[in-house]
Amino acid sequence: MHPPVMAKIQQAVNDIHPYYPVNILLSGGTFVANEWGVLTLVGAFGVGCAAILGSTLAVVKKVNPRLKRSDQLLVLWFVLCK
Repeated sequence: MHPPVMAKIQQAVNDIHPYYPVNILLSGGTFVANEWGVLTLVGAFGVGCAAILGSTLAVVKKVNPRLKRSDQLLVLWFVLCK
């Protein structure tokens, strides 16, 4: 086959996605299926949150070591929700 024909076929294969309507164009142009399991995704999210919240708590304790525990938790809540 000619290269332009192969490119069109490859593009058609890449455009297939599991969402309805099937002929809708997804943002980004191509669909990439998720290859990670649920536990891996949840674990990565947990590690990321622990790293961010842990470093935030370390900074809060260094800046104001006498801050009440409830105020420290309030700071962590705002960091989590931002």
